Amino acid sequence: MDDKPADHVWNNLQAQIDQMFGRNRGDSLNLIEHRPRHVHLLSIRAEHDYEVNMKAELEITGLHEKIDSLKESQWSDLILIQLEQLSLLRQLLKDLNIIQRNTN
Repeated sequence: MDDKPADHVWNNLQAQIDQMFGRNRGDSLNLIEHRPRHVHLLSIRAEHDYEVNMKAELEITGLHEKIDSLKESQWSDLILIQLEQLSLLRQLLKDLNIIQRNTN
């Protein structure tokens, strides 16, 4: 099991921990076996979190684009409505002027 330099370091660390707590070699946790699994699980979790965050960011960007598009179309509609209102007001003013001239 000591085929990697890191394994040697972990074996020494494990031996020191065992010695500190007065444990026998067989009673201790095997740090070499647990460390790679833990690192692997953390890596998988980080990758999943990254993918979720990227998907959320894309969704938010899409929503911003939809809102911007709706705002633009609503402004255009509002301008058209106001132009129609101005036209109607002009027509009313003309009609009022005609009525006032006829009553005088």
